[in-house]
Amino acid sequence: MSETIEIPLTRRAVALIDAADYELVRPYKWHLQVTKHGHRYARTAIGTCGVLLMHRLIVAAPTDVMVDHRDGDGLNNRRFNLREASHSQNLMNQRRTRRPAASGITGVYFDKVSAQWWSYIRVDGRSVRLGYFPTKVDAASARRAAELKHYGEFAPVR
Repeated sequence: MSETIEIPLTRRAVALIDAADYELVRPYKWHLQVTKHGHRYARTAIGTCGVLLMHRLIVAAPTDVMVDHRDGDGLNNRRFNLREASHSQNLMNQRRTRRPAASGITGVYFDKVSAQWWSYIRVDGRSVRLGYFPTKVDAASARRAAELKHYGEFAPVR
């Protein structure tokens, strides 16, 4: 694996890059960007109203292609951690949902009427119920198996 370099950002944060990409990012002053959902990225200003994200510069992705961080860390911009992805693939490995399940596990819920746990997953824009389970662990296991089956390499890292 290549040498890793820390690029300082505003607010005492750092982004990680491969040493081979240092000359590519060196000319810019990098800032920490935190989205309204808490995702953190390295960005710089281009011109008077443009923004360039470090991970997009490194991958040199066209504007209609998304860049996904395999480990979900938007500041880990080492090449092995970056991959081109469609919008739906990029959403597959989100670390958190906007409104997390009360169980603390995405896609796992407790049904008070049946007194059982149930889980579901979204595939191709539709919800797929995975069934009812006697324990939260069983429901979470079914959810994880479905993520691996349907999301493949884009399944969330846990």
